[in-house]
Order: sequence, then structure tokens, then C-alpha cells
Amino acid sequence: MDAKMYRHILEDSLLGTLHDHRLGPSTIIFQHDNDPKHTARLVQEWLEHQNLLVLPWPPSSPDLNIIENVWAEIKKRLETYRPRPRNTEELWRVVQKLWNGKWCVHFGRDCMYLCPETANDLGWRARITEELLELLKAGQPLGDLKDFCWGLDYLQAVQEGVIKPEDMLLMFSIDGAQLYESKMSDCWVYIWVIYELGPEKRYKKRYVLPGAVIPGPEKPKNIESFIFPGLYHIAALQREGLMVWDASKQCLFKTRPIIIFATADGPGMAGINSLVGHSGAQGCRIYCRLRGRRKPRASHYYPVMLKPLNYCERGCDHPDVSFMEILETTPGLSWSDTVEARYNENLARVLRTATQTDYDRKRLETGISEPTIFSGLPLNFGVPRCFPGDIMHHVSLTLGDLLIPLLRGTFRCEKTDSVDSWDWACLSSEVAWKAHGDLVVPAGTCLPASFGCFPQNPAEKINSGYKAWEYQYYIFGLLPGLLWSLWDPIYHRHFCKLVSGVRTALMLVIPVKKRRVAHTHLLEYMHEYELLYYQRQIDRMHFVRQSIHALVHLIPEQKRVGPGALHSQWTIENYIGNLTREIGSDKEPYANLAERAARRASINVLKAMFPSLAGDEEHVPRGSIDLGNGYALLRASDRVARRIPPHEARALILYLVRQGVDAAGWTPAVWKWARLYLPSGQIARTLWKEGEREHTSQAVRRARMVKLRDGSFAEVQYFFRLTLPHDNICTLAMLRKFAPPDQAILTETLGVLTVCQQEAELAHEVVEAKELVAVVGMVPLVERAGGAEGEEHPLRHFVVEKLSIDNSWIGRGEPADLDNESEDEGGQQL
Repeated sequence: MDAKMYRHILEDSLLGTLHDHRLGPSTIIFQHDNDPKHTARLVQEWLEHQNLLVLPWPPSSPDLNIIENVWAEIKKRLETYRPRPRNTEELWRVVQKLWNGKWCVHFGRDCMYLCPETANDLGWRARITEELLELLKAGQPLGDLKDFCWGLDYLQAVQEGVIKPEDMLLMFSIDGAQLYESKMSDCWVYIWVIYELGPEKRYKKRYVLPGAVIPGPEKPKNIESFIFPGLYHIAALQREGLMVWDASKQCLFKTRPIIIFATADGPGMAGINSLVGHSGAQGCRIYCRLRGRRKPRASHYYPVMLKPLNYCERGCDHPDVSFMEILETTPGLSWSDTVEARYNENLARVLRTATQTDYDRKRLETGISEPTIFSGLPLNFGVPRCFPGDIMHHVSLTLGDLLIPLLRGTFRCEKTDSVDSWDWACLSSEVAWKAHGDLVVPAGTCLPASFGCFPQNPAEKINSGYKAWEYQYYIFGLLPGLLWSLWDPIYHRHFCKLVSGVRTALMLVIPVKKRRVAHTHLLEYMHEYELLYYQRQIDRMHFVRQSIHALVHLIPEQKRVGPGALHSQWTIENYIGNLTREIGSDKEPYANLAERAARRASINVLKAMFPSLAGDEEHVPRGSIDLGNGYALLRASDRVARRIPPHEARALILYLVRQGVDAAGWTPAVWKWARLYLPSGQIARTLWKEGEREHTSQAVRRARMVKLRDGSFAEVQYFFRLTLPHDNICTLAMLRKFAPPDQAILTETLGVLTVCQQEAELAHEVVEAKELVAVVGMVPLVERAGGAEGEEHPLRHFVVEKLSIDNSWIGRGEPADLDNESEDEGGQQL
């Protein structure tokens, strides 16, 4: 092929494609490399005459051409394909098979609108947005953050007309998966989450749509080449629109898909946002102003705010950086507008480079490698505002990978430093670390099953399979109590600031007051962390990782894009787990996985069109009693009414007297019930049944410790029903209460560590079942040494509450226990 033939191809294929899509030459950016026939004067003059904007092409940059990576992958797989194609016709069929097995894009939202019920569900965003705009118009506050619709970026896009009521908002989420534990079987999957649905529905298995399965086992060199087909599909729908029949409104309308968020873990995000990643000078995922610092003669940058002592590294010796400088905005612009303007300015500098040396220098200065593929979409929420932080990997994995080695004294220590000077390393000895692990195991069994997987022994498993969910409850649930007796109070209080901030950031609905307190605690934690750990020492600069710096953005990001849990990686983590469990054969696992994803997409669309196929999601098990307001009494239950012990009878009589019921002469006997379903999705259980299992040495995840509406805590003995005068049936709980929390500890730990002592064994209380609001964990507390001589502390427990990411929303809810042990239902007549 020569320049003349290449120009002929452009005239025929390029201009023909533009004509088919009703696009003018001036509306696109044309991409080709520096092949001699591409740069020939004949071709250059033709391109200029056609008014085509050509993307500047740095020398030796084949990775910038997405299609090259696609064809390279096809060719690689063709080489190992058996049986080998024998002729051109077979070759074409094999290439088509390899192409189709690489991704499976399924879009069924237009079909979802054919069912009135599902169409009404898909109208959630438009309805909520209208309510919020009315509040803004009236000058009223929006209140607590409940979803992305409360985010400033979304509301700004709606007010500016970028997002319209009829548009379809999507979240793109990508992550890797290992299909088999014992062999190389890595692959990558991305999904679409439909943000037209409310948060209680959008993360459910039946509503999440697969986007593509990218086979392995080698990691893709350029992930953009694999997501290109899906984004090309989105771009086509954005240009032409999609006509949809809304069965709930009985009307036809045109919709356009808009990707509001694109999420991945840290390494994956560098592949889709085209920034340099966490090790660069501009390593912040949010692309804030902070420039990192590197050690002498090193290339890795760290987000250190305080300038090290005796430090004069070129390009990094700027003075101390304040939080105000990091979070500063341009007057008259929002945070996202300020970041976007700086990003676009720096991107233009990178695109103007003429030589490889100039490109390398600009890349280091700006932190931008190339334009992200998402910026090529005709309708865009904005770059980099569409790339939010990932609270799942941040607070669970990356912070854990930093804090635990620091506690153990196993973190990388330079030759000029000494672990002996690390006075924070309270678990540095093998004896202390093993003893700590032995405490975690029984502590984990004190956490109810609704908390998800309980943490395993970290001394045995933390380097070989600790999951994000385990890390989360280990660090932010158990560690504040387990380290209470071991850690220097200065370090423990400092750690509690982190726990306080993160617990708030994980909430699904974030109150304004809590948001402010959490942000203050996190900023204090970051500043004190550099003072206590890094101490302005050059050989400790690696202590300050991006996971520490990201805390400055954790709460402001919530205000910008809504609660972080609702755009985290939990959804795709759970989706990949569900999908890989469906693989029945290890033959051609990648094609098998793609086929399962395609079937899942088809099934989800059918369930959306015909909701009866999905079954009753709100089904209450047989033999249970719906109490209303999200409460339900669940079996097992007694066959007959049984008399209760005197101390319990006194508690019940006292309750009845307070209700104005004359119980004189009545000997209490009740039908006991074993479980209560709560509006939170948790199931409160009882000592009556759990105690029986514990006495026979069965493993029990205790779910009988509860939090009441007044903030107190108790152990549920059993549930029962009574018929009061005027046929008023009430459902009650027999409780053994805990004493009020130790206020001194609560104050010292900034409200993080709630320590309670259980009341006397015979001190019971009866309350209405609907006074129970949550199931909690009660873990035995190891007391601090140094009390008065001979002083004995009664056994006390510390409370572990469910971290507010709702497992049931992201598909990790407590499975419904349909194995009801028995039997009779009813209420004792009084």
C-alpha cells in the first residue's frame, strides 16, 4: 500500500462512515500513526482539505492506537487455537468466534420499560431530582446525603442541561478475577449499573448488566482496547438516541445513555483515566493540587505534606502544604470545575509535545499519560470528575496493608532507621502477634452473620487470603477494642480519629453534622500521622502512601458525588463472585464465563419485563408473622405455652402494670419465638435457641445482642406475643440489659469504643419488639493494666455495630433461613 491507495481508502471508508453516522469531518478527531504513507504530503494535504483534525502522534507510541492492541490479542489467540483453520473461510469463522468470545455487550434498558412496574422503578431518579430542584428553588437545604442525586456535581449537570430527565445514567465498573485458585486463570470483567433505579434496587443481581468478559491469563497491555466496543455502542446511542416505550406512562420517548461514574481499583483506574497512577508526582486519584516528594535518587513519589528535614530534592523541595491549599478552588468555580480546568490545561500541554523527551517530561510534570478513552464520548459527565474514589479498596485493603505492618514492625525499614525506635509497634513480638490472633478468632464469632465473613486469625491468614470485608471489620470494628489494653493511649486515640471518620464515610445516609465531625477527625489524623510516624524523616517518606492522602478527599467527595459506598467496587466484586460460581466446567473457562454473562443479561432483561419470574423478593417465610413497618416474627416457636422463671415473670408483670393492665393473680406462661426480622435486613436471634446450640458445642455467630431505639444495648432471651384487653395483640422481647456505656472511655476514644457491662443475671426487662433497631456484636474487652492493687474488673464487652454499607443492597445480605424448627404460632391470652 502506498500513499495514493491510502488516500483512496480514506475517501471511500472514512468519509463513507462519517456520512452513515451523519457526522461532519470537523466533529471528529482522526487517529493514525506515523507510518510513511500516513505522513506523506499527498495524504496530509487531503486531510487538511477535508478539514479533519488529526490527533498528534508521539514517536514510538503504538500503544496509543487502540485497534492495534485488539488485533494483536486476536492474532495471539489465533496462534494457539486448535484445530487450526485450513482455509480463508474457516479463518474468518474462527476470528469471528474469538471476537465474540472476547466481550458480550448487552443493553436491555429499552426492554425493561415494557413492564409498567419496572418502568416506574426506572423513573426513581427523575422523581427525586424534581423534588431536590424544588428544594433548591425554594432556598431550602437538601439535608442528609442519601444518594448520588444529592451530589453537587450531579445537580450542577442537571441545572446546566447536561443531564436531562429522560437520559439513562450508568456506572461503568471493571475489576479482575481469578477463576481457579490453583492455576493461572486471571480475567477481567466490567459491568453496567443502572442509576435510574433507587439504591435499594440498582445493585441487586437482577438489575446489574454485564458489559464484557476480557480473557486472560495475561494482563491486557492496554485495557482501553477491550472496553472500546462497549463505549462505541454507548457513543452510537448518544448520537442517535434510543426510542423507548414507557409502559407506566404509556408514551414513547428518546433516551441517551450517559456514564456518570467509571470505577476501578487503583491499578485498574490508571488504565482507564490515563493518569500516571499512585507512584507519580501527581499521584492523587482525584487529581488534586498536591505534588508528591521522592527520596534522593529514587523515582517513586510519596504524597508527603510536611517537608522533610535537610531535604533539597530538585522539584520536590516545596514548603509544607496545608489542607487549605489542597482543597482550594478557583473563585467562582466548584471543586470539580477547578480540577477539570487544570486537567484540560495540562492535557493540552501533553498533546502539544513534539518529541519523546518532551513527552516524558510533560508526563512527569502533569501526571497525565494520554487522553482517557472516556473523553471521546459525545456526551460526557466530565473528566476527571467521572472517576470517583473507591472506598472499598481504600479503607479496607490499602489502609490495612499500611497499618498492620506498622503495628507489627514489619513495614519496610531503611538502613538509616531502626525498628527499635518505632514505639507504636505494639504487636512487633511474635508472642504479642500470636496472642492478638488468638483474640481475633473468638471475637469474630461474637459478630452476627449479617456482618458478612468474620475476620480469621490474622497471625495465620493476613498474608494469604484476607478479604476486603474481613479487613473492614477487623480494622474498624475489632481493633479499637482489641488494642485498648496494648497500645499507648496517644496512638490509640490517634487511631480512633481514623475509625471515627471512616465509619461515617461508610454510611449510606450521611447526616450533615456527622460529616463535619468526620472530616475534622480525618484531617487531624492525617496531620498527626505525619508527626507521629513519618516525623519529617527522609527515610520514612514511604510511610505516607496515597491511602493516607486520600483521606483528605474522603468526606468532601461524598458531598460532590454522594455516599462513597454507592459507587464503590462492592457491586462488581459480588457480581464476579456470583458469575464465577456458575461456571460448571473448566474447559474453555473464558468462553464459558462470557456465555454465563450473556445468559445473565438475557435473564435480567426477562425478569425486568416480567417481574413475576423473579419471585417475591419480600417473601416472608412460612409460619412467620408480619408485624408491619419491616418487622416479622420468625420461627422456631414453642408448641405450647410454658411458664417462665420468677425473675422473668416479675419483669413481665412490671411491663403490664406500666401499660395499665391488671395482672394480679396471673401466673405468666408464654409461647416463645426464636427470631425477629428487622427493617435493617438483620435477624435478631435469642439465647433460648442459640444457647441450646452453644451448650452442644456447635459453632454460633451470636445474633442475640441488640441495640434499642433509645441507644441502649441488651441480650435477647426470647420473643413472645400477648393478647391484652380489647384484643390488642402485642409482640414483646424479654431482654437482659447492659449497663450504660463507660463515659470516660467513650470520651477518650471520641465515641469509637463503647464499653458496657451486662446487668445482673436475674435483672431482666420486657420491651416491645419494635424497640429493637439493630443486631450488634458484643466482644469481651481485655482491660488495661495499671489498676488499683487487688482491684478486679467485672467482665465488660465492647460494641461492634454493623458498618453502614448495607450488605443486602449490594447482594451480600444475610440469607433467609427457611429452615424453621417449629411449629405453633399464636399469642397467650391474658
